[in-house]
Amino acid sequence: MKLLAIVAHPDDAEIWMGGTLLRYQEMNAQIKILYPLSVTKQRQREAKASMFPCIFNKNIAKSILSEKPNVIVTHWYNDSHPSHRHVFNKVAKVLPDLIVFKKISVRFFCFSSYNAVGLDGKQFESTNFVDISRYWNKKIELINKFQSQNPAYWIQQLKPMNQLWGAQSGVRYAEGFIELPILGVKKNACSILC
Repeated sequence: MKLLAIVAHPDDAEIWMGGTLLRYQEMNAQIKILYPLSVTKQRQREAKASMFPCIFNKNIAKSILSEKPNVIVTHWYNDSHPSHRHVFNKVAKVLPDLIVFKKISVRFFCFSSYNAVGLDGKQFESTNFVDISRYWNKKIELINKFQSQNPAYWIQQLKPMNQLWGAQSGVRYAEGFIELPILGVKKNACSILC
């Protein structure tokens, strides 16, 4: 599997899906994180110190064509953070043309955000859970690499959410995802993220 996480800020992938990245890295998946927005030098340094290869490129379509992922994961379309929604919209805009004209084959997922509550107050309804129980402590280590972003705050926010999803899926900790259709096509997500 080639997984490309496309996120607004360094630390977003580690916070919202770090356990999943660790799990799939252990299964020899090729993982990269794309940052299509401008970020400070300090946040670039923190991203480069993380354990996942990162790309700083505003051209999402070009990066997708270059990396050829079969799984793309990004922010939730209803995220309460405007930069997160902006990145989702940019990704969702380029995928149909890449599929039709460049013949890429990709699954498209989004992860949750702040307390799993969207901009309109609606709840993030995970359709897929990834057991991250074995990776929880390592996820915390990853988040702690982003010292400029008050990692203790994020860990405090995440723990109950990851525990709740764990309880919903019968494990200690889990991360939740939604698979989104591209051009009306959505395949069985469990063959990729479960």
